[in-house]
Amino acid sequence: MKIPLIKSTFIWSIVLAVTVQLLLAFQGIDVCDDGFMLTFYQQFFNHPESVEYNFMYWLAGFIGGIWYETFDGAGMLSFKLLAIIVNTLTYIVGFYVLKPYLKTQYVIIGLLMALFIYDFGFLVFYHNQLTALLTVTGVYFLIKALREQGSSWFIIAGLVIGVNIFARLTNLSLLALIAVIPFFGMISKTSVHVILKSTLQYVLGIGLGATAMVLLIVVLGQWSIFSSALETLTDLGTASDSSHNFSDLISIQFLNYKTILGSFVKFGILTAVLILLSKFLNSKSVGKGILLVAGVVVYGYWFYNQHTIYAIYVLSLIGCLVVIIRKQESDIFRCVALAALLILLVLPLGSAGGVISSGYMAIWLSLPLFFYAILLLSKLKMRSVEYKWPSNIIIIAIVVSFFSIKVYRVFNEAYFDPGSRLEKTASVNSKYLKHVYTTEERAEILNEVLFHLKEVAQPNDYILAYDNIPLIHYLTETKPYLGNPWVWLYDDASFERKLDMASQDKDELPVIVAQKFETIIAFSEPKLNYLSTTPHADNESRIYKNKILQQFLISHNYEIVWSNSYFNIYKVNHPAK
Repeated sequence: MKIPLIKSTFIWSIVLAVTVQLLLAFQGIDVCDDGFMLTFYQQFFNHPESVEYNFMYWLAGFIGGIWYETFDGAGMLSFKLLAIIVNTLTYIVGFYVLKPYLKTQYVIIGLLMALFIYDFGFLVFYHNQLTALLTVTGVYFLIKALREQGSSWFIIAGLVIGVNIFARLTNLSLLALIAVIPFFGMISKTSVHVILKSTLQYVLGIGLGATAMVLLIVVLGQWSIFSSALETLTDLGTASDSSHNFSDLISIQFLNYKTILGSFVKFGILTAVLILLSKFLNSKSVGKGILLVAGVVVYGYWFYNQHTIYAIYVLSLIGCLVVIIRKQESDIFRCVALAALLILLVLPLGSAGGVISSGYMAIWLSLPLFFYAILLLSKLKMRSVEYKWPSNIIIIAIVVSFFSIKVYRVFNEAYFDPGSRLEKTASVNSKYLKHVYTTEERAEILNEVLFHLKEVAQPNDYILAYDNIPLIHYLTETKPYLGNPWVWLYDDASFERKLDMASQDKDELPVIVAQKFETIIAFSEPKLNYLSTTPHADNESRIYKNKILQQFLISHNYEIVWSNSYFNIYKVNHPAK
């Protein structure tokens, strides 16, 4: 039996998506973000209080914890496979949301671009990936509810959004999707009674989803830990030196959209240049070839000279706005576009980097709309004169330049593990890093500290890993002393308070491993003043934390039991407790 062309194209696109993700999964060891989440999964059921901070991503921890226990202490590669599953499910659900309204090739191209937006390959399973899947799924059921006017679908759609709040607490912003229902009522002239009923059913679903999560947390005996995580989140939101304080989170959005506006202007100028150039070239193959090469060059320049997510946001916003304002489109399609636009606007809220950090999870439904919009814009009529321009060549140029840059960057970088993938052939001596490869230098640095840590710390012991090395916990199966594997995320006051509380509440003092080099993005050379309490360029962002750490070391009679140029390992000389 022959498989229909549309279905076979979709299937082959999934095969391509999975294959590329698998090929990239075997390289790249990040000690920061990956270590932060992997420690969460490892301790979620074993010692949940030791990863209290992570509980703002509770649902991700619940799923990751089950995965860890099911696969007998799953390693990093296993969690990269889980990420591939979640990413691919998002791709599939996104396809079925959009395929009734767009040509299959444009849906697939847009979704593949959304999937491969990363410059660095792929992370392990993460709350952002889970957020994207649940968000797209919620929209799928919401659109189905509007199309069929079925009360159960409104409840299910709301339930998914309610559950999604617990994947990442700032997903509360997705409550904005409720605006899609009255918008549908307005453009379809549906009665106020029906729209109000649908809205209430949607809200009921949100309440049911959130309640189910709360009950599950209570049943697992983790409510007090979850509550403490909420208090910590509030503290971070009001601390001036926190990367997550409320004022900075708001200001970053303005800066993001200022940059996006500038990117839009550049895109408009470059596109106008191409359109003008097309007027001087004939429509034969040679002319089209020259125009295509020129398009790849100018859009390649546009993508390359900024963070790619800004360029993708420009395309996504164009797609959403064109569909929303075009009254000739079906009511349901315009609702899809509004949902996609709301996701673009609200999902990055609460992220320290805004669009840069979280924008990639918001573009799944909006980016494919651009290709539809650009074709419409190419056929605009002004004063009864039809202006046509080479939209197909522009689309091809954008796609070719985007994927060319992605291939180049991904080949030369894994997440927080830069450098050519040809150089990532070394392994780290840990069962949790089997079949995951990095550079020889990074492997040697990690192997040496892990070897010496085993001499002073056993699994389930407390360790204080200072300050950007949370992966240490996962690899040694140790508990974070401060309830957070990544202590750099604490502001100064929270770090001091958590350290005081831990020393009073816990019966044992931790082994302390402190780095003396930068680990965010790349491993730097050792820095002599990294741990110094005297102001220096090497420690300007952590000098107060360094003072707090030094006071703790002195007051509890710690001594260095091993040291090299990259790390110090401290242990209590005469235990105070």
